[in-house]
Amino acid sequence: MTVYEFVAALDDRSLAVLDYCWYDEHASIPELTALVDAETNMATLTVRRERLNRSTREIRNQPTLEFETRDVDSRTGWGITFERWFTGDPPRQTDVASLHETEVTIA
Repeated sequence: MTVYEFVAALDDRSLAVLDYCWYDEHASIPELTALVDAETNMATLTVRRERLNRSTREIRNQPTLEFETRDVDSRTGWGITFERWFTGDPPRQTDVASLHETEVTIA
């Protein structure tokens, strides 16, 4: 699967969550719920589980976002509790939207 195919398979809500967590490393469910204008936190969890993490497991064998009871924000050095964390190490200079035009094969 290419990055293009992965991004093309995501809906607008999944792309918004991916873009947000790509840059911020972590987010709370209420934060993501407001971001995607979901009616409930459960709807946001469904977006993460059913669309985003399922698609990512197909190409990386791991989810995009994982729940952590505590981790350290690499930019601030602060301990952050009970949030979802991006599991990769994305290049900071690339915008997720640009991946729609990029055809890169993931080995």
